[in-house]
Amino acid sequence: MPLIALIVALALVASEKLVHHKLGAIGTVGIVVLTVGVQTHDSTFTVIGAAAILAALIPQADK
Repeated sequence: MPLIALIVALALVASEKLVHHKLGAIGTVGIVVLTVGVQTHDSTFTVIGAAAILAALIPQADK
C-alpha cells in the first residue's frame, strides 16, 4: 500500500511540474481551484478554475 501511495504522489508532483512549466502559476492555481470545485461539487470554483486555465492558455495560442 505505501508503494502505491508513493507512485501516486510522484505522479501528482510530476503532473503539477508539467502544468506549471506549460501554463505558469495561473495554470497551476486554475488546476487546483478546478479540482477543488469538482470534488466539492461547487460550480463557482469549477468555473473560476476553468476560466483561469483558459486565461493561461490564450497567450500560448499566439506562439
